[in-house]
Amino acid sequence: MPDPADASPAGPSPRPPPAPPAAKRPAPAVAASVDRAAGRRRARLRGLRQGLPALVVSGALHLGAAWAASLWLLSIAVEPPPTVLQASVADVDSVELVEEPPPDEPLPPEEPDPAPPDVTLYEPEPPPDADDRAPSEELDVLGLGASGVGGRGFRRGGDTDWGVPAGADLPGRGDSPFQGYIDDLRRRGLDVVFVVDATGSMQRFIDRARETIDDVIQDLATVVPSLRIGLVAYRDLGDDWVTQRTDLTTDRYRIHNFLLGLRAAGGRRETPDFEEAVEEGLRVAAEELDWRDGARRVLVLVGDAPYHEEDQAAALATVRSFARGEHAVVNTVYVWAGELAQPTRNQQNAREVMERIANTGRGEAFELRVDDPSADEALRISVTRATFDDEWLPEIRALQASGGRDGRLASIERHVARRDRRWLVRRMSATPIHPAVAAACRDLFDARIAVAMLRQLEDLTNEPALRTAALYVLQAAIEDVRDIAYDVYLPAEEQTAALATIRHRVRQVPGAAAILDGKEADVPPAPGTPGAGAGGPGVPPPAGG
Repeated sequence: MPDPADASPAGPSPRPPPAPPAAKRPAPAVAASVDRAAGRRRARLRGLRQGLPALVVSGALHLGAAWAASLWLLSIAVEPPPTVLQASVADVDSVELVEEPPPDEPLPPEEPDPAPPDVTLYEPEPPPDADDRAPSEELDVLGLGASGVGGRGFRRGGDTDWGVPAGADLPGRGDSPFQGYIDDLRRRGLDVVFVVDATGSMQRFIDRARETIDDVIQDLATVVPSLRIGLVAYRDLGDDWVTQRTDLTTDRYRIHNFLLGLRAAGGRRETPDFEEAVEEGLRVAAEELDWRDGARRVLVLVGDAPYHEEDQAAALATVRSFARGEHAVVNTVYVWAGELAQPTRNQQNAREVMERIANTGRGEAFELRVDDPSADEALRISVTRATFDDEWLPEIRALQASGGRDGRLASIERHVARRDRRWLVRRMSATPIHPAVAAACRDLFDARIAVAMLRQLEDLTNEPALRTAALYVLQAAIEDVRDIAYDVYLPAEEQTAALATIRHRVRQVPGAAAILDGKEADVPPAPGTPGAGAGGPGVPPPAGG
């Protein structure tokens, strides 16, 4: 209840409305801080307005740098890692790609003066022999390193039948005239036939030819891997035979076997004379061998005697007809012993005939002194000059020299040093057969190798190249086998009698008959072989050891 004292006669008076609250003012320190912040904002805004052009330029530069960096990263992601071609030890005709380590990974440290790598070009057999496994190698042509000058290195593209790597580029040459010359040769192919005098005075040359034929093949096949070689031997009318031949082939051991079976003899017609059946040898080579159309065709006549005077017209007509093609040439090599200070009348006549034949065949005439200590190298150079254009002789010789490095030799030599005949026999059962393997089988010849080669020869399902290699080992080690007229390329029914004779000769090798008759499953290693005792009965010591 209201207090009566508070009442007035007029009644209660209304209360005045409350006054609005006064505006709240900040403390002096706070106000100063707010003013400073506002000033900074205004100053920043003025700076932005003044620096806007520079900001636009800077932003554009940053965006450009980011775009370039993104393109670089994209190229790394898309571009495949660099690869090198490596020969597969499982298959000589296959090539596998091996990725190089990315550039940001550290490379393994290089070993000082590493031993040269070797490649075993034959399929490994289980269990694998640790000595048979070897790193691959990248070959180069002119000895300029793995990639050569300008990055045009020699990449291994599979071996030819000669065992020479095919498809070599010329490092650093690019599209030079020499590269064009080599490319044209390789596109056309190269056929070379040697027409050789096989009369009695030529035995020293034939012996040298046997020793140097592998080097000659290497020289020619390094330049043109699709090389084919043929041989024609001639004597004279009235001899046991006038001509013998082996057709153009890529089978190295077919050439070897022909030379091994070639004997220099005869040279007499009805009456003693100096002339030989040169015309008949030229005719057989030019007309009866299987020359390839369009290939570079080279005929090389080698001898020390002229044709018969009555045969001159026919001989020169044969040469002229052969050399009529744009890519055919006839060259001659006159062989002499140099025993006389002055040439005899017959020798001078022979020189003139050789020059006449070469001029008619649009070729060159060379001379070879067969008793010179450097005759082997002279023969190789003569064959090179007779085969290729003289214009490119320095480049050709450099290319041939580059083909001499062979990393496989180190592996082969290790097994030969251990007299590892089992390993050698295995390597003789797959093509291409390395010449050093066949030579080692010849040098370490014993009953085990003899029987293995006989069985390889008698298996008519084998490749002809394997059978000719086996025949080469038998002919090189058993002289009596050389006298057997036999060619693995004959029809099967024509080989039976010769194979039976060869088997009979192999049985004469000590220890071979026991293996062939099943009385011995194998022959112990020869004395001196690691792990061998005194050696098995009937095992001869290795040749030369």
